[in-house]
Amino acid sequence: MNPSNADLPPADDRAIPWRVLLALLALALGVRVVWALLIPVVPESDSHAYDVFSRTLAQHGVFGWTKEAPLAFWPPGTSMVYAALYWLAGFDYVNIVAFNLLLGVALVLYTVRVATRFHGAPVGLWSGMVIALWPTMVMLTTLMVSELLFLVLTLAALDLWTRPGRRLVWSAMAAGLLLGAASLVRPIAMLLPVVFAGALWLQAGLDRQVFRAQTVRAIIASLALASVVAPWTWRNYQLYGAFIPVSTNGGALLWMGNSPASDGSFIDFPPELNYLNDHERDVILGARARAYIAADPLGFVLRSGRKLVFLYNNESIAAHWNSGGIEHRFGKGMVHWFKRFTQVTWAVIFLTALAGTWIAMRRLGAWRIVTSPLVAMGVYFSVVHAVVLTGDRYHLVSAGAVASMAGFALVSLVARARRIAPAR
Repeated sequence: MNPSNADLPPADDRAIPWRVLLALLALALGVRVVWALLIPVVPESDSHAYDVFSRTLAQHGVFGWTKEAPLAFWPPGTSMVYAALYWLAGFDYVNIVAFNLLLGVALVLYTVRVATRFHGAPVGLWSGMVIALWPTMVMLTTLMVSELLFLVLTLAALDLWTRPGRRLVWSAMAAGLLLGAASLVRPIAMLLPVVFAGALWLQAGLDRQVFRAQTVRAIIASLALASVVAPWTWRNYQLYGAFIPVSTNGGALLWMGNSPASDGSFIDFPPELNYLNDHERDVILGARARAYIAADPLGFVLRSGRKLVFLYNNESIAAHWNSGGIEHRFGKGMVHWFKRFTQVTWAVIFLTALAGTWIAMRRLGAWRIVTSPLVAMGVYFSVVHAVVLTGDRYHLVSAGAVASMAGFALVSLVARARRIAPAR
């Protein structure tokens, strides 16, 4: 057995006929084009921030609200990509939408590939169908936000990491480069080499050969990741005189989730810290959060549990961020109904995923499901946001895992319907 491939799953990700896959991708593209034709881009909230940052970058080469005030509170990756589009094709939201359309189709493709590789072709196909028709994923097409880009980068990295037939060094390096780009979008991706390697080792039953191969992969990928992040880290050192790999919001996000005034969601900074720069403020808030946690460890555990529920109990953020475009097209009163629609469809998707998780564990065993890198990635993201800031937008980065589990339920439902049909 080739040592470089000994730790990889079977190469069954091409089991779906190409005509079926193309039809699924066409469906995903079609519903997103219809949404984009109906809803204009009206940047609000985070979309507005990314728009301003991207324009400042494209026009002045500075990351910040203005060219005179560079910062690092926000990760720069999403703004860098949109700034490149602005610089190349002009300041037109049509270019943003076109890029998001490509990301939406790529997300479906990589979800199918990775879910098929670990859970079989039927699950992969239905997982892609879930992503293709997921209303919130469709609504992201007209937004300037980080979710689509981050999802595509991380799933593409996992695809490369686990693709059979690739040489260990090159596949690990390519995956690491993608994870480096993902880390500039959201620093939470920096630990994914460990998550991927650990999950595959655990899935292989702690096999020594797999441990060696995955350790080598993790080291190579981490070095490649660091090479992508390093120029930005150097920029931050020049700006603040401190080691800041990507952004100055780690302490602030921890404080938002762990302070006397916290309910787990975004809260305003204490006014007495307004005179500080974003790095100095982040250091102070991080220290306050850690002290608060240390003073009441049990409260921290209970609070994290509540935030985990809060992370998954709702989904209306895409409709909220699109409220300007929805109002423009359908009137102000329709924003409420779009939010309710995304909440109901999310409830259906989430409950289907829970049912699929139960089915998958009964058929394949809980260990195999929990240690699937796709699922492990979703668990990792969930744990992080149970500790820091939470909210419905943050479960979107686990869409691949959610869709794959929903795929199990849909495969089971279709199989049951086929068994019942002849008896009617």
